Amino acid sequence: MGDITLLGFTRITQNEYVEALELDYKAINPQWNIAPDTPDGQFIGLVGATFGLLDQQQENTYNSFDPDRATGEALDSLCKISNIYRLKGSPS
Repeated sequence: MGDITLLGFTRITQNEYVEALELDYKAINPQWNIAPDTPDGQFIGLVGATFGLLDQQQENTYNSFDPDRATGEALDSLCKISNIYRLKGSPS
């Protein structure tokens, strides 16, 4: 999973998860067939995609507490905490 450091949130990508899982499988048995068209390969891809999405959501949640990165409802919530209100958008 991603990590929070002094520099911010460090996200692990779907590809990084897939690579780590493939290495783990190969550590058990180097002859294991984990090609993407095999059941094991598909499982690795599914788990990697799921973990990648979880990390993306964690990053979104982390950024929602930063006024410089928050958007939409998250920014509205930050404004409420500070007792300020966003101006409505106007056509240019």
